[in-house]
Amino acid sequence: MSDDVLENQPQQNDGSVAKGFFLGLGPGLIINLMSGCASFTFSNEHLPLPGFLLGVALGQTLFTLPFYRHFDNQEKYNTCRGLLIGASVSCLIGVACGATFSVNLR
Repeated sequence: MSDDVLENQPQQNDGSVAKGFFLGLGPGLIINLMSGCASFTFSNEHLPLPGFLLGVALGQTLFTLPFYRHFDNQEKYNTCRGLLIGASVSCLIGVACGATFSVNLR
């Protein structure tokens, strides 16, 4: 009887945390690279930290929010979690690299 109960329950696909993680990490690192290059190019004093941090924050938000809404509407909550984790990790990497470059250039 317990087998019948398990078979009758609908299968729930909450998505994959790993898929969301790599979807958040990969493009996030590319955004960090582009923000860093842009801040070096447009900065006359070669102090890219404020522009870099703003670019990282805006870039992460602009690409993460549509993906998050898409997976949330599909009720893939684990993918949403992975997306937020991956975007957070890439943002931390970007900010740490930006701060390191800024300190080394002074």
